[in-house]
Amino acid sequence: MSSRHITSHDSHELYRLQVLADAQLLDTPAEPAFDAIASLARRVAHAPIALIALVDAERQWFKARCGLDAEQTSRDIAFCDHTIGQSEIFMVEDARDDSRFASNPLVTGDPGIVFYAGIPLMVHGKDGGTAAAIGTLCVIDYAPRILSPDEIQGLRELADVAVTLIESRRLALRAVDHAQEQHHAAHELAYERRKFQQAERMATLGYFRFDMLDQHLFWSDQVFAIHGLPVSDAPPLNTAMEFYPPRARAEIAAAIANTIETGAPYDIETDFLTAQGDLRRVRSLGELEMLDGVPVALFGVFQDVTQRYRIEQMLRASAHSDTLTGLANRAAFEAEMENRMTQANDTGETLAILLIDLDGFKAVNDAQGHVAGDELLQTVGMRLRGEAYADCFVARLGGDEFVLIPRGMLDRATIEALARNILDDLRRPVITADCNATISGTIGIARMQPGDIRRDLMRRADQALYAAKHSERGTGRFYENDRVIRAIGPLDIRKAG
Repeated sequence: MSSRHITSHDSHELYRLQVLADAQLLDTPAEPAFDAIASLARRVAHAPIALIALVDAERQWFKARCGLDAEQTSRDIAFCDHTIGQSEIFMVEDARDDSRFASNPLVTGDPGIVFYAGIPLMVHGKDGGTAAAIGTLCVIDYAPRILSPDEIQGLRELADVAVTLIESRRLALRAVDHAQEQHHAAHELAYERRKFQQAERMATLGYFRFDMLDQHLFWSDQVFAIHGLPVSDAPPLNTAMEFYPPRARAEIAAAIANTIETGAPYDIETDFLTAQGDLRRVRSLGELEMLDGVPVALFGVFQDVTQRYRIEQMLRASAHSDTLTGLANRAAFEAEMENRMTQANDTGETLAILLIDLDGFKAVNDAQGHVAGDELLQTVGMRLRGEAYADCFVARLGGDEFVLIPRGMLDRATIEALARNILDDLRRPVITADCNATISGTIGIARMQPGDIRRDLMRRADQALYAAKHSERGTGRFYENDRVIRAIGPLDIRKAG
């Protein structure tokens, strides 16, 4: 009889699986916070599929998924099984040409993976133990590609948010467990308190208990720290509520009242003001403590989630911005168009779009390089953010194509004047560190008609743009006639900026 030698790899895998089990995430219901991370990852990477995958011993299971119906796959065919062995991003540009994946059924069959990029989720073990990759944040595409540095950085930041959420969630569960143990095991109180304080400091999370009989409120040390107060006796409940802005105060009061009335736990995230007046974001989870079927206290955990919230807000904003020019991107434009068209139908407001295509951009890229091309696009973006267009929504649709939506009841003459101003601005030379170029722009203009959907308006603007380019580049044209809109002045090759 022989026994297999236990290798360091085996030991690491056993530890990794233990960290995964401690996270208490496998086969749990969907949660909005994880779903939001997957949704943002899909937007940041401009990919059709984004997943938060947890890699178990025999399978990978998706805690959150966008663009994929499957809930799990076998581990032996999972791309994520390769990612958890990495310390950084793992990227497969074209799985069909990669010997590791070319015959993989996820490539040859459904869902037809071609591109994959995954970042390992490195989660610490209990009490701050060594981090292990329990899963990945990954994106998938049906065509070969690579991620830009901005896209990779965005995914890294989202992966950090996911890890923070996992560890905070685990610590919150442990904190509640510790609170219940504290009530039933007084002889272990000192030891458990030390462990809990460590977890509090690590997760900026504290414990509270409100005795419904004597109206006494208890705060752990970290709750005082979050409030910006020295550790002492907790204030009365009504004083504690004053740390919330009025709207947040109403939300938390309603949540507590509902828990007391129905017995259902609450989990709420709101704005919060410290004793020093600093605006923070906090999460509070509470539930009833019962004794012989009668509610005697409200207890739970209180956590400062400001850093995670700010990262999420920043990523939400970046998901709707063009990273090169700072203008709105295509996704933001499409959402704005839907809102503007609905508003125009309700109010009778005139709605027009000006579709702009740069003339000569490719020649600048070919002759002066992509850095020059980027600086040219950045300059165009800066000009379109100028005061003359303050009442307009401006977006970059991609490449050298921009779009502008004026606001208000605009007649034809006003729109023509706006188009001439754009034509003049685009004809001014661009002179930067790496770019010295003079180009122009061509504009197609379409106005909304009854019954239009976004595709109809875009199609007419595109047809007007094509007609203008075909007849005379550097001009503008309305969809409904052949009138040529020209720049006010001649092409200026003297002024820069």
